[in-house]
Amino acid sequence: MRSAFTVLVIGNGPAALATAIELRRSARVEVRLTAARPAPAARHGDSLSPHGRTLLERLGAWCAAHPDEALPCHAIRSQWGGGPARHLDYLTHPLGPAWHVDRARLDARLRARAAQLGARFDLDAGSLQVDAGSSRWRCCDTHGPIAAHAIVDATGRASWLARRLGAIRMKHDRQVACFAHGTATRAGVEAVGLVESGPAGWCYSAPAPSGRWTVACFTDADLLPRGPDGRPDWDRCIEPYAATRGRLEANGVRLADPAFAAADSACLDRLAGTAWLTVGDAAMSYDPLSAHGLTVALQSGIDAAHAIVAQREGDSAALDRYAHRLGAGFADYARERRHLYAAETRFSHLPYWHRRLAPAPASSPAAAPPFAPAGYGR
Repeated sequence: MRSAFTVLVIGNGPAALATAIELRRSARVEVRLTAARPAPAARHGDSLSPHGRTLLERLGAWCAAHPDEALPCHAIRSQWGGGPARHLDYLTHPLGPAWHVDRARLDARLRARAAQLGARFDLDAGSLQVDAGSSRWRCCDTHGPIAAHAIVDATGRASWLARRLGAIRMKHDRQVACFAHGTATRAGVEAVGLVESGPAGWCYSAPAPSGRWTVACFTDADLLPRGPDGRPDWDRCIEPYAATRGRLEANGVRLADPAFAAADSACLDRLAGTAWLTVGDAAMSYDPLSAHGLTVALQSGIDAAHAIVAQREGDSAALDRYAHRLGAGFADYARERRHLYAAETRFSHLPYWHRRLAPAPASSPAAAPPFAPAGYGR
């Protein structure tokens, strides 16, 4: 009889949970996760592509479009490059609409599904120590030691394990997001996302479940308007975006105190190694303009689980193929990103826009074919 095969997943977001679910669902691998903490209460909204819904259905974690968890998004309206607004219409998409989802509820659903399948949430991320042994990983926290045959870094942009193993995170820009959430005081939610460009960046606004709204302004860290106390000045951030301000007023949206976070494009120069790999933002982070962040997190978790199982079954190249697939997807995304930013010609002479026309860092993953593997680009 084969001895138990243990995988340690470091992280608690969608990529970590998708990895755990797929490992348990497809191969009944023993999975140990770091302590799962609830998503930050301020994070009410996120976007999910049509392909993302199929991934959640596969994982057994789709919310069945409950209005408190997901709202269908039938179009994205774009005020980009001058001229009349343009629409990306999902009405004829073969996989159906995109979705505005409540991230806290989605993360809770994924955690519940992982636990239902037997994944164990019993490690303390704050005290975790990990060392490579001769044939497996030695891991220890306040609850004692465990041995893992493979380890998954799902620690988000921190790339906690990969960086300790020598991987370098290559940033393509210094973009940050200044975001706020609020509640609509008028009925009749316009379930359409809006992307609007401005001199120093762009803005996204969309309804979220339970009558809430999410608004985010994107710019580079050195261009972010700040008040005398050094905090982001929300009024100055959103002031250039007349269409956004107009729709917020029309829907009676009242926004809470804003916050800000990193929103740069980045990719590790090493996405996997001997008995370890990265998933989600720990591997690579996409510009929110792509609207693929959550989908990539889920897809990479599923693919990572399959690579680990394949390696277990004797396929020594499985993790290398997984890493190449992620690198290929990121390279294709980077080309498409440059094309999208180049389409906004009104501000191309200004710093934010000019920077995005520069070539990608030379040490980013290369040797990628001119197509996007499923789930990582389109």
